[in-house]
Amino acid sequence: MNGQSSEFISNNDTSFIQDTIIVDTNSVNELEIDTSVFQQKAIFGGNVPSNKIKVSPDSLDAPISYNAIDSFRVNLSEKVIHLYGSSVVKYKNIELSAERIDFYFESNEVEAFGVYDSLQKKWIGNPVFKEGSNIYIAEHFRYNFKTKKGKSKGMVLKESEGYLHGMEIKSIGEDVIFGKKARYTTCNMEHPHFYIEIDKVKILKDKIIVGKPANLVIEDVRTPLWMPFGLFPMMKNRNSGLIQPQFIFTYSDQLGYGLRDLGVFWAINDKLGLTTKADVFTHGNYSLYTFLDYRKRYGFSGNLDITYLSRIEGERRDPDYGGPSRSLSFRWNLTVDPKKLNNSSFTISTNIQTTGFNKNLIGEGDTYLNNSLSSSISFSKNWPGKPYRLNLSANHNQNTSTGKINLTVPSINFNVNNINPFEGLSKTGNRKWYEDIFFNYSVRSETRISAVDSTFFKQETIDNLRTGIKQTAAVGTQIKLFKYININPSFNYNEFWYPDAVSKSFTDTLIVDGDTTFNRITEDRDYGFKTARDFGFNTSVSWTLFGTWYFKRTKNVEAFRHVMRPNINFNYRPDFSEDRWGFYDNVQTDTAGNEVLYSRFEDGILGGPTSGKSMSLNFSLINDFEMKLRPKRDTTTTQNSRKIKLLNGFGISGSYNFARDSLKLSDISFSSGSTEIYKGIRINFRGVISPYYTDPNTNRTVDKWLVKETGRLFRLKTFTANVTGSFQSKKTTGNGNSAYQSNSLYEPWYQDQYFGNRTDYVNFELPWRMNFDYSLTLNKSFSSGQDTLIITHSSNFNVDFSLTPKWQIQASMRVNWTDLEINTASIRINRDLHCWYLFMEWYPIGRQFVNFGVRVKASQLGFLNKLEKSIPANSNVFSSGF
Repeated sequence: MNGQSSEFISNNDTSFIQDTIIVDTNSVNELEIDTSVFQQKAIFGGNVPSNKIKVSPDSLDAPISYNAIDSFRVNLSEKVIHLYGSSVVKYKNIELSAERIDFYFESNEVEAFGVYDSLQKKWIGNPVFKEGSNIYIAEHFRYNFKTKKGKSKGMVLKESEGYLHGMEIKSIGEDVIFGKKARYTTCNMEHPHFYIEIDKVKILKDKIIVGKPANLVIEDVRTPLWMPFGLFPMMKNRNSGLIQPQFIFTYSDQLGYGLRDLGVFWAINDKLGLTTKADVFTHGNYSLYTFLDYRKRYGFSGNLDITYLSRIEGERRDPDYGGPSRSLSFRWNLTVDPKKLNNSSFTISTNIQTTGFNKNLIGEGDTYLNNSLSSSISFSKNWPGKPYRLNLSANHNQNTSTGKINLTVPSINFNVNNINPFEGLSKTGNRKWYEDIFFNYSVRSETRISAVDSTFFKQETIDNLRTGIKQTAAVGTQIKLFKYININPSFNYNEFWYPDAVSKSFTDTLIVDGDTTFNRITEDRDYGFKTARDFGFNTSVSWTLFGTWYFKRTKNVEAFRHVMRPNINFNYRPDFSEDRWGFYDNVQTDTAGNEVLYSRFEDGILGGPTSGKSMSLNFSLINDFEMKLRPKRDTTTTQNSRKIKLLNGFGISGSYNFARDSLKLSDISFSSGSTEIYKGIRINFRGVISPYYTDPNTNRTVDKWLVKETGRLFRLKTFTANVTGSFQSKKTTGNGNSAYQSNSLYEPWYQDQYFGNRTDYVNFELPWRMNFDYSLTLNKSFSSGQDTLIITHSSNFNVDFSLTPKWQIQASMRVNWTDLEINTASIRINRDLHCWYLFMEWYPIGRQFVNFGVRVKASQLGFLNKLEKSIPANSNVFSSGF
C-alpha cells in the first residue's frame, strides 16, 4: 500500500489468529497495534473482538514507528513485518532507512537490505542508519533495539571529518563498535584515493578510533609508513592527549637538527586547559612553553602564557664563552563578562619580558625586531539611561632595547555626555532653539613613572613621578536657519591641575662635582598646587546644495546632477603666553641678555595652555557628480534609467588664520573618494597646492601671492593617484568535477547535508581572477634653483587562473616603474588531488627560494602534512636530489 505507516510496541504475550496478513490498498488502510488494547480492524475470515493485552517486561520503553512507500506484509507465524520501497523505521533518536526492511517485532530486531535495480543496473536503497548525529551506511544491516547490538557488512561510518570503511562491523552497545579489515580516510569517494588500512579496529563513539596495525595506502599502493597501531581522536569536546611534534630534518648552523612542539595538552576540566610544549635542538638550544586557558560561562575568560628560552651563542671551547643566554616572557589576559559586573567591564592584559627575549626567538620574523611591550588593566562602567561613564586603567610600556619603562597608574576618566538642560521647557509643543542647548563635561587624572629598568625601584624614580588632572567642559547648541542651514556654535574650556610647575634660571658659571659649566639654563621644580586654563570659541555652518540639468529626450543622457556640501568653521583662541595669564615666563639664554619664552607647564603630562593667538576660518567643499542615462530600448520612460557616479566625494579644504602676521592662507588640499570609472576599475586621488610664491634659491614659501609673481593661481606641491581593478570570469553553471561522477551506491548520500558534496574542496565557479593596483606620486620642489618634479609609481598584480579543473596557477608581482625593476614576485602552482593537494611556490626575487609539498585537506589527518620541502632557489638540490 502506498504511504503505509504505523506505530508499534513489542509485546511477547500477543497472539494472532492468522499466520500472515498482507496489507495493500484493497484490504486495510492502517494497521494499529497498541500496548494495552489490540484491535484488528480487518481480518480475512471474520472479526476478532478486542482483548486487553498485558505489557511484557521485555517491551521497549518507547514506540517504534515505521512506514514504506510501496507496501508492507505482516507474517504472524515468524512474527516479522516486511517493508518494501523506501522503508523507514524510527525508534527514539534512531532512524533506519533502506529499500527493504524486515522488522522482527518479538525480538525487537530489524534487518535492512538494498535491492538490485535491473533497469538502472545498480544497487539502490542501501541501509542508512542514523543515531543522533552519527551516520552509518552499509550493504547489509541488522540491529537490536533492545540490546543496542548490531552487525553489518560493507558499512561506512562518518566520524568527525573522516570516513571508516569496514568489511565487517559489530556493535556491542551504544558507544562501542568493533570492525575487521577497516579503512580510515577523509576522502569521500566510494573507492578512496588514500586510506589508512587497519586490520582490527575499535571505535569509542565521539572519543577515539583505535586500530592495529595501521598502514598508509595511496592509490592502492602501500607506503613504508607503517605503524603498530593508530589513534584517531574524534572528540567533540576537548580532551587530554599528546601534541604531535614536528621533526626538523633541515640542518641549521645555529640550531642543528631538532624537534618542535613536543608536549601534552591536559584538559583539567571544562573550564581549564593546560598546554606544555618544548623545542629541543641538537646544538643545546631549547625552549619551554606553558599555556593555561580558562573560561567560565557568563563569568570570565583568559589565558596565562609563560615562555622560557635558552640559547647558546658561540662555541663552548672559546675562552670568552659565557654560557647560554636565558630569557623569560610572561603574558596574562583576563576578561570578565559584562553581564556579571552589571553594566561594567574589567580586563587585564599583561606582557612582561626580560631584555633580549625577542632576539632569542629564532625564526619568528618580525617578532625578532619588536622591542616594545605593553600591558594594561582597565575597568569601565556605565549607567543605563544616564549620560555617565567611568574608566579606570593602569598601563605599562617597556622598550627592551633601551630598558626604558613607562608606567601609568592610575588613569581615571569620568565623562558626562551631552545633556540638554532646557529640553522639554517649551509649552507650545514646537521645539524651541534653547531646547537644543547642550552641556558636556569630563575629568581625567593620571600618574606616570618613567625610568630605566636598572633604576626603576630607586628613589630617583619616585622623584621623577608626574601626576595631573585635566577638566574639560563644553556648551553649545544647534540652530537651523531657513530650514536648510545648520549653525553649531560652542564654547570649550580646559583646566589643568598640577602639584608643581617648571621654573628656569640662567647661570653663567655652574660647578657640579668639580666640573664647571658656563652659560647654562637650570631647571627647578616650583612645588605647590598649580592651575592653568585655556578656552576657545568655535562655530560651524553647513548646508547642502543640489543642481540638476535635464536634457532633451533625443539625448542618451537624461540628466546631470551636482551635489555640493559646503562647510565653514570659525574658531578663536587667545594667546595664553601673554603676561596677564601667568602661564609662560622668559629665561635668559646668554650673557648678552637674550631671552626665550617657555611654558611653566611644558612637562605637564596632560598638556597645558598653548602659545599664540588663533583666529582662523576653516572651509571645505565636498562635491558629487552624477549622471542618469536613459534605457537604450525605451526613451519614453525613466523606469529603467541607469545612474552613473562620475566623481564621488571630490573635495577641497583649507584655512585662513587672521591672527598670523604672514602666510595667513594655508595650503589648499583636494581629494576624491573611490569612484568606479569602468566596470571593476576604481580611482581615487589627493593632492596639495599652494597659493604663495616659493623662493627658487631656498625652496622656502614667501609671503607673496603666486598670481602676482607668475600669473598662476596655485602651484602644485604633491599629488597622489591610485587606480585599482578587479576582474573575474563569470560563474559556471555546470559541475566541472566530472572526473568524480559515479553511479555507485555512494552517490546519493554524498550529496546530502551530512556528508556534503564532493566538489566542495575545489572552486570551479571562477576559472580566472585578476586584481591590480597602480599608484602614482608627484612631488614638486626647487633644487639648485630649478623647479624639479619627482615622479614615483608602482604596481601590484595578482592573477589566479585554472589551466584545467584540477590545475590552478597563482602569480603575484610588484613592479617599481620609477626604477624599472621588479621588487617581489611569486608563482604558486596547485594540483587538486580531491582529498589532498600538491603545491609548489617559487620566489625568484628577494628571498629566492622554492617551497613545495603535499598536504591532506582534512585537519583530522594533519599529522600527515609533513611532506614539504623548502630550499634556496640557487641551491644545487635540484641536481643532487633531496
